[in-house]
Amino acid sequence: MRKKLKPKYINDTALDILRREGIFLCADCGGRGTCGKCRIKVHESGKVTDEEHKILSDREIAQEVRLACRVRISEIPGAESGIEVEIPERSLLYDVPADVQVIKPEPLGLSEIIAVDYGTTVINGAVVDLNNGIVREASVLNHQKAYGADVISRIRAANDGYNEELRHVSEDDLAELSVRLGKDPDRARYIISGNTVMGHLISGFSCRGLGEYPYTPVDISLRRDGSITFLPGISAFVGADIVSGICACSLDQAPEPWLYVDIGTNGEMVLGTGERIFAASAPAGPAFEGGGLSCGVPAIPGAVSGVVITGSKAIPSVIGRSSDVPAEDIDGEESSLPVKPSGICGSGIIDVIAELLRNRLIDENGTIAAEYAEEGFQIAGDVMVTQKDIREVQKAKAAIRAGMETLIAKSGLKAGDIRKLVVAGSFGSSINMDNASKIGLIPEELLPVSATAGNASLAGATLYSLDTGFGVRLTKLAGSAETVELSETPEFGAKYISYMGF
Repeated sequence: MRKKLKPKYINDTALDILRREGIFLCADCGGRGTCGKCRIKVHESGKVTDEEHKILSDREIAQEVRLACRVRISEIPGAESGIEVEIPERSLLYDVPADVQVIKPEPLGLSEIIAVDYGTTVINGAVVDLNNGIVREASVLNHQKAYGADVISRIRAANDGYNEELRHVSEDDLAELSVRLGKDPDRARYIISGNTVMGHLISGFSCRGLGEYPYTPVDISLRRDGSITFLPGISAFVGADIVSGICACSLDQAPEPWLYVDIGTNGEMVLGTGERIFAASAPAGPAFEGGGLSCGVPAIPGAVSGVVITGSKAIPSVIGRSSDVPAEDIDGEESSLPVKPSGICGSGIIDVIAELLRNRLIDENGTIAAEYAEEGFQIAGDVMVTQKDIREVQKAKAAIRAGMETLIAKSGLKAGDIRKLVVAGSFGSSINMDNASKIGLIPEELLPVSATAGNASLAGATLYSLDTGFGVRLTKLAGSAETVELSETPEFGAKYISYMGF
């Protein structure tokens, strides 16, 4: 793709201009020049920055490759008349394919409402008929991802002056979701279950309080804002998606100890003892939603969602691939696959790490075998897992496991006392729990009582749509939970380091 860019503001980067024009590039780091995913080509683009020299090869620099977040268009001679840039396909944000093209969206029926799980990476929605339940489901990419892969990056972007842009992106994404559901966005009504940061960005609230201690949200109550009803959250980093998911699983009514863990960009977890409820958020980063990985993608068609390694050969499972297509075909340039492998998602990366461990291709410290140290281990075609990817997974799984162990200790229980472990999140229905335990993400003693919940957040929003009495349970849970600040808990840091290895 070629595009002519003209600066609007003196400090405009190419990334800024493209985002305002609705062209969204991969920018997991939020435009800080560290992820290296927003590559573009710019002729006579000026001085290459230090950040770019750390990421781009000499060959790429010679070929006029730059990072869009580091190129300030106004500094290039002739910028007033526009600078043409070339955007490789791989630099563009992927999208969630639509199941059906809707020609003319219809108004919502009087008994219909749209339930939404507003995720950091993907937004899932369902048209709910109050008499007949779910009528239709659809998903769209959360295009805020162009401002950063995780909630911390979004908070930083909002506080750096992009709050209004992020709000407009939210409006556009909700409208697109409505259209994919076959409903007129101008006449839609929504029930939204999402994390606290997403709720703030949709509402246009300031994120200042979320970005600095004591991390105070503007409003996380059960509230209505025009055509949108926001479900309640617990704290700045344990949001409505967790509350609605727990209630959808009926854990709030369970008499015995339970643990609910949402493994996503911000590993949220809640533990109920039967008498008290403890909630915490671990800074896991986006690795388990495909962010921050060299070939990471969400769980969309084309994503590698599972892997078995035999010797040194990977046999992947690809979302959208028919079972009658031989797996070995994926390595060829001319593949017969209906869906070409485009990257690897959270469940896939867990399987890869577990299989590399089993085949002794990485050691207990996470160091990959020498023959794969430079290029990485091939999964399918040009989908690779690198040493850096393994380190990202180590950090993510250590944070979540340390958070779980800290909550259990805080409650006075032991892992063996937990009668139910529910794992939710973007890959909560496809994660291989044995492999999750193999890499140290899930305590081995909890495997017999573990279950996956799929999209429990959307289920909770749907239940609220069907029964407003469900809101009483949501509000009670949100109000009774005790927040544990892991960063202020000394044992969390020690446990984090201990769980970095395998």
